[in-house]
Amino acid sequence: MSDFARIGSVALVRGVGIDDILEPGYKIVLADDEYVDIYEEYLFRGFDVMNADVNENKADLVGIYSIASFVGDDPAVIVCGSNSVLCAGIAASILVYKGWSAQEAIEKAEHATASLYGVGRITRQLRAAIEALGGLLKAAKNRDIVSVLLGAGEMYGYGKGRLHYGEFLSWLYIVEQEWTVLLAGALHFLTEGADEPRKLLDMRLQAIGKELAYAIDETQLTEAIDILRDYAMEDVKRREARILRLVESLEPGMPYVSFIDTMSDKLVVVCRCGEYNEPLKECVNAANKASKYLDATRFNELRIALDCTGKVKSRIEHV
Repeated sequence: MSDFARIGSVALVRGVGIDDILEPGYKIVLADDEYVDIYEEYLFRGFDVMNADVNENKADLVGIYSIASFVGDDPAVIVCGSNSVLCAGIAASILVYKGWSAQEAIEKAEHATASLYGVGRITRQLRAAIEALGGLLKAAKNRDIVSVLLGAGEMYGYGKGRLHYGEFLSWLYIVEQEWTVLLAGALHFLTEGADEPRKLLDMRLQAIGKELAYAIDETQLTEAIDILRDYAMEDVKRREARILRLVESLEPGMPYVSFIDTMSDKLVVVCRCGEYNEPLKECVNAANKASKYLDATRFNELRIALDCTGKVKSRIEHV
């Protein structure tokens, strides 16, 4: 197996010895904490270095976006270390940010990582985040819009936190790809906090509404805010807001839902297993809550699958 691999302007290395491929202008991303001390000196040699902070077992869209936007259009070297899974995910995220399709980026990143380690399969959770990032960038048609949205989210702690926000957006993209719904989802943090959702929404729009309006088409932004106003109501009526409520009902960011997937006209909620290989009751409860909003989607049925050992069991149950 080789010590490094290339995908376009992105190089992956197993560990030490990047000097042979490093050139001025390259960004360095460390996928393994063990190499922080080794590559710290490269900061003093004029290189930008970032230590990856990504949870590969969650749909950590914020984490992969931070790395991808750090690299931007520049060439990059990813120091993989012992974390081949995260290395592949980082590479795919960077490629998606550069304009590659999520499918091609994931395939190329897994192939390149496998050439280094023999394996390089990206987790289903991280794959969802990469696909959602690609979908957001494509739907927004402008990377600056995505930057404004995630920057605004960071100002408010992403509502219920970074992992909740990233998983919410990733799961939302699986359910619905319409831009105004994605836009509303990307702004749903405006309704989250220690006060009534509608009150929080109005207060925060007063604070950052002008910044959002400067970056986002007025008609699209108005539509997204209207969706959020309905989403913030106790009794949600609007179809788009019910889609957001479905995703929120699955409690993104919490540990009991492993990921969600689709199977023909079915939405599949993959639960983590309990002591006796049963779906965790918190996941079942969340799936039951989500099923109340299924009529707002293209799906006719919601089912539960089990993720007990890292592989999804074939047993699928009706909700």
